[in-house]
Amino acid sequence: MRIFACVVTYEPDLELLAANLAAVTGQVAGVIVVDNASTNLSDFEGTLDSEVILIRRSANLGLSSAMNLGADVAMAADADALLMLDQDSLVAPEVVHLLSAELAADDRLAIVAAHMVDRNLAPGAIASHGPERVDACITSGSLVRLVDWKRIGGWDEQLFIDYVDFDLCLRLRVLDREIAIHHDALLMHSIGDARRVGRAVAWGHGARRLRHMAADAVHYARKHRRSPRALQVVPRGLLRTLAVLLRKSVVIALHEDQKVAKISAIAEGTFTGLVSRFGRLPSNHERGSAHPERDQK
Repeated sequence: MRIFACVVTYEPDLELLAANLAAVTGQVAGVIVVDNASTNLSDFEGTLDSEVILIRRSANLGLSSAMNLGADVAMAADADALLMLDQDSLVAPEVVHLLSAELAADDRLAIVAAHMVDRNLAPGAIASHGPERVDACITSGSLVRLVDWKRIGGWDEQLFIDYVDFDLCLRLRVLDREIAIHHDALLMHSIGDARRVGRAVAWGHGARRLRHMAADAVHYARKHRRSPRALQVVPRGLLRTLAVLLRKSVVIALHEDQKVAKISAIAEGTFTGLVSRFGRLPSNHERGSAHPERDQK
């Protein structure tokens, strides 16, 4: 099985990105970096290995758009599957071998993902080993079979950054494709600047990210309101989505800084998602996303 990796970047921490690329380069046939108009890659570009294909975009049109571009490039290079990685993710040795072996062994699988360990939260014990069938997985650390990606039309580019993974998994499962997480394949990753506050988690996302997050959450809820209930990755409709966004605002008000800016951003994003015609979000240009927040987690 011919495997490529794809890393989407925006103003990355260059030390983390270098470690990311060093960890994965020897495990795959090639690495595609799709950069969403970063300003700090000029010197770094000259240090890249020959196996790394760097595609620099003039504007940030979102995670889905960048990943679809990476998948197109991988397919043109005769790749069978594409390992998706966030810019600060770090795969353990043998991850690609474990994921690709499982994908090759079972043609019912569309995605096999690594077991994510959040570097900002205390790691819990891994409850099981080997592959486990799941309803969904996050994007980073997921090995996607490209014929399945093509069959469903790729990632939804109306979703800028959030719910991209849940949407893809739901659409695959509607077509009777399956998703697995391989618990022996470990991925170090972080979601925001997470910290536990009692029973809740303060994720530490910035205002721009929260605006996109809220708009994406509402779009996802509207898009899948008629999806089979048994297949819904996030089992809630629009009202429950709005309740989750309200709860997020309360956690921000109690435990985070820049409270007004962040809560206002959630309100703005929610409104954007609600008023979009037929559930269609404005295009990424219309949403003013040429320079969204650097963290794309």
